[in-house]
Amino acid sequence: MKLSLTAWAAKHFAKPPSLYTLRRMARDGEITPRPVKVGRDWLVEDTARLTVDVPTRPSVVARLQGAGA
Repeated sequence: MKLSLTAWAAKHFAKPPSLYTLRRMARDGEITPRPVKVGRDWLVEDTARLTVDVPTRPSVVARLQGAGA
């Protein structure tokens, strides 16, 4: 069953991202299976998941040690 981006986000996030962010995720292929654009709306499978890896930052200590080298 396909849902709109906002309905899908409301179901999968405690605090859903903005519609702008959801559209960017859909357009950039960050949701799997990939959403389908119908007219001006995006439709997403109910079981879709984000495929974006959250980047990890080095610790403050590691950044400061690297700055002194």
